[in-house]
Amino acid sequence: TYVLENQQCYPNYLREKHQQTGVINGATLHKGFGEEAEDYFNVAGYVTVSPIEQIMVQFGQDRNFIGNGYRSLILSDNAAPNLFLKLNTKVWKLNYMNLFSEHSDFIKQGEGANNPKKYSAFHHLSLNITDNLNIGLFENIVFDRQDSTEQPGFELAYLNPLIFYRAVEHGLNSRDNAILGMDLKWNFLKRFSFYGQLVLDEFNKDELVGRTKNWANKWASQAGLKYINVANVNNLDAQLEVNQIRPYVFQHRTKSQNWIHYNQSLAHPLGSNLREIIGRVRYQPIDRLSLDGIFSLSKQGIDSLNGSLTFGGDYTSAYSNIPDHSYAPMFQGVENTIQTVSLNLSYMAWHNLFFDLGFILRNENNATWQTSRTNVILTFGMRLNANAFNYRQ
Repeated sequence: TYVLENQQCYPNYLREKHQQTGVINGATLHKGFGEEAEDYFNVAGYVTVSPIEQIMVQFGQDRNFIGNGYRSLILSDNAAPNLFLKLNTKVWKLNYMNLFSEHSDFIKQGEGANNPKKYSAFHHLSLNITDNLNIGLFENIVFDRQDSTEQPGFELAYLNPLIFYRAVEHGLNSRDNAILGMDLKWNFLKRFSFYGQLVLDEFNKDELVGRTKNWANKWASQAGLKYINVANVNNLDAQLEVNQIRPYVFQHRTKSQNWIHYNQSLAHPLGSNLREIIGRVRYQPIDRLSLDGIFSLSKQGIDSLNGSLTFGGDYTSAYSNIPDHSYAPMFQGVENTIQTVSLNLSYMAWHNLFFDLGFILRNENNATWQTSRTNVILTFGMRLNANAFNYRQ
């Protein structure tokens, strides 16, 4: 468990995001502190039990992450903690995970705010084909019960841990948001690891195989490579990752069925309609000292300011206002480019007592701006039994 009480002043690009979404990433309720800072209180915790060796059960409130990359296009830990029940079963070379969770469909802050509940039912089956190759398949249903013809609360039919959720959805005659896909990891030549993810938010064979620009061709992909002990230097690791997300991925007919929690993305923190490349180098020259350098470049199509049309990049929007229902090219809307370089140094003086020093250089260029925006951020601090805050987003 952990408890976090915080007053924090954010750089301008994060303050603008908070104003746009009405929330702070990683937190729920918050209030202003001074002129530009925020005050928020966050808690998380869970209990883990293992009735038999092959089964592990977790219940509580926290974040979850699925994948091997810097990002996850399936389920990431960007959003605030949420209530969940996770069952993990290991039999032979199979690992089967069921994750049932409750989320908030954020509308507004404050006491008495009516933020309806939404739910997800997720299962992930992975198989160790060989000692070096693992392939997984997943399926996720995001649903609410706000329709007058449906019963409120969690749909008990989705508690079935074995049947395909898509079949359950058809049997219920519902309009729930189904997402499916696969992931893989392949270790080779002792020092290399290739990993990837494929997400299908709509499955239209002709559109997918033909690689058309139809709006319903909603898919996302990730490919990455890790190199351990680069050039025979111990504890020097490199990583290269590419992510691409088509417009309108993770969005649905209604915002309440988007893949978000409390107006925060449960996948990529920027949303969709983007392509991104990330390079990372980590080095641990001595036991207590770690260095972490990251470069990222993203190109995204975002909605115009105060616009009435949805171009597929904003994860808080429904796709009811699509400009052209037959055509949705990558980066449609306003083209936005972000380049970020960060370097972090961390020294552990005592068990879980860290002294940190960090540097971030961020440049953002928007097609509607006359000049680009540049941020230079220097961070330093001490932390005990806590993670460092991520200003990158």
